[in-house]
Amino acid sequence: MEKTPRFEYLIKTEVKNNERSMKEGIIHNFLSVLERNEVKDRIKKSVSPLLYMFIREIYPYIMLSFLLIIINFIMILVILVVVLRKDFIFSKYIK
Repeated sequence: MEKTPRFEYLIKTEVKNNERSMKEGIIHNFLSVLERNEVKDRIKKSVSPLLYMFIREIYPYIMLSFLLIIINFIMILVILVVVLRKDFIFSKYIK
């Protein structure tokens, strides 16, 4: 019996549908396992040391960023004051 192109298409479609339903089933099972509180607690306990270490490593860079933001803000304020004073001085001579 020779396979027709239509028959092969139906087989390929069925295989794809089965693969898709298997993937959806695996994903659904994985998500249902992750919804349990004991699994959430274990994940939190295992990830928290890594997160703490990561935060400790980038802490100096965070502080440096805050320092640069504060310096930038002060510079902008100084520029604003200088510009306003200059406008005030020129406005005296214009009148």
